[in-house]
Amino acid sequence: MAGNWGKSPCAVFVTGAGSGIGACVAEMLASRGHRVFGGAFNEQEATTLASVEGVTPIRIDVRDEDSARAAATEVRSALAGRPLNAVLNIAGMITNGPVCDLPATEFANVLAVNLVGVHTLRSPPVRALRIHQGGG
Repeated sequence: MAGNWGKSPCAVFVTGAGSGIGACVAEMLASRGHRVFGGAFNEQEATTLASVEGVTPIRIDVRDEDSARAAATEVRSALAGRPLNAVLNIAGMITNGPVCDLPATEFANVLAVNLVGVHTLRSPPVRALRIHQGGG
């Protein structure tokens, strides 16, 4: 990525692009001419992303390996052999209040998105990145 970043438009997959920091990053990159694949958790986020020029919404649940695999396949198909230059894993969630007050199921969901999601994204999209960039 370092060799291409900023010199010419790059193709970037941004998770968490449906809201918050991820949405800001996706919009900023698209506004600078980069091809952005914006990770959307649900249909509402995908619809919002579809209205942003230069952003292609990709449905993904970072907690689910099958979803990540499907998203990677969709991105590779859309690129039609051109390189994916970066994966920005920005998906995350917060909760209000002390962690010790969270029900176990809610805490497990926070960990699934913020921790397990990082590991889930290491496989299909990063493998595609390695194929195109020849490294890791």
